[in-house]
Amino acid sequence: MTRDWDGRLSEKEARAAPFCLDDRDHTILLALHAVRFITAPLVLALLGIHPSNVSQRLKALYRHRYVERMPHMVQRGTGAPRHVYTLDVLGQEYVEAVTGCPDGRRRRADRPASTYFIEHYLAIAELYVALQVAVQKAGLSLVWLNEVEAAYRYTLPSGQERRLEPDGVFLLGGPGVTPTTVFIEVDRSTEWAQQWQRKVRDYSAYFLAREGFLAQWSTWPPRLLILVTVLRPARVEFLRRYTAGEWAVARRGEILPIGFAVHDQVCSGDILEQSWTGLDGQVLRILERWTLRARKWSRGAVGPATDLALRLRAGGGGPAGLAWTAPADAARFSPDLSPGQPARRTGVVSRAAGAARLTTPSTRTHFVRGVGGGRAGMLREERHARKREANRGEIA
Repeated sequence: MTRDWDGRLSEKEARAAPFCLDDRDHTILLALHAVRFITAPLVLALLGIHPSNVSQRLKALYRHRYVERMPHMVQRGTGAPRHVYTLDVLGQEYVEAVTGCPDGRRRRADRPASTYFIEHYLAIAELYVALQVAVQKAGLSLVWLNEVEAAYRYTLPSGQERRLEPDGVFLLGGPGVTPTTVFIEVDRSTEWAQQWQRKVRDYSAYFLAREGFLAQWSTWPPRLLILVTVLRPARVEFLRRYTAGEWAVARRGEILPIGFAVHDQVCSGDILEQSWTGLDGQVLRILERWTLRARKWSRGAVGPATDLALRLRAGGGGPAGLAWTAPADAARFSPDLSPGQPARRTGVVSRAAGAARLTTPSTRTHFVRGVGGGRAGMLREERHARKREANRGEIA
């Protein structure tokens, strides 16, 4: 068996070598499934642990073929060159087993990703991490669909086929807030005016066509936003000007809101409270507190009709009782559903001695340490095991 010059195991060795994944590894791998590429500083912000621990986990995942890494060509500041991480073969198998859906975005080894391609996805990753941090702090629920899960092919009345491919879609909900569905576009100032107008027309057709939005989602959500991040303030005015003439999607007499903001500004603070500029100059925010108009949506589906069927449940007789509930198959599209909801619902999981064994369709068995709570989960499993043994003894 051969190893890479940096001590990395070969794929055959990695499949045979014992390696336990903990909750931090699980979070990293699911983040890579969501946004494709990530860097160590983003992992640090996502996990909130010591930088040395982040480095150790990424090195371990890299050594055991769960993640692949490459030099980050766009260097910011001084110091040693940073790496960009993406899923490797064992990481892809793990994510497929956990989420129940294959990752159709595997890069061919002989076609490395371009610098622009990676930077675009890292910008999406910055939004994803900012959202995760803000949502966890606020105690809300977040469901993220990556660009593959969110893409949808539809047919116009003329018979022409179209395909909408947003950079991401997320659903936000929780106690005291209006459930919100957001389509995300990350603009890197590479599209001309005509190209941007074509994208706006595609969005308009998607929302207006009979086989478009309603065919995919089955009903209108309580609140819907299209949000665009740009590199510079001048680009905000540029896109607003060329969007206004093409955007004609209205619901109940009101134009469907589109907001624009500078990328670094919305990612630098609490993204849920950051301001986005609408077409007519109004201020938009992702987070909207619960109002009486949200009550009529308490029984409506707010997810894709076939793949994601989240429903809003009113409990406790008021806004404080609003919460997300999901059917069993929703976990495959929302492994990071919300605090208190189990993330690993698919795959064959068996618990023994405080660890979980997740068997994937391949020959690889992934050992997941402390399902549902790290060290606390391990201790809880051991405590329950002792109680079960004691109960059996009493019955005997």
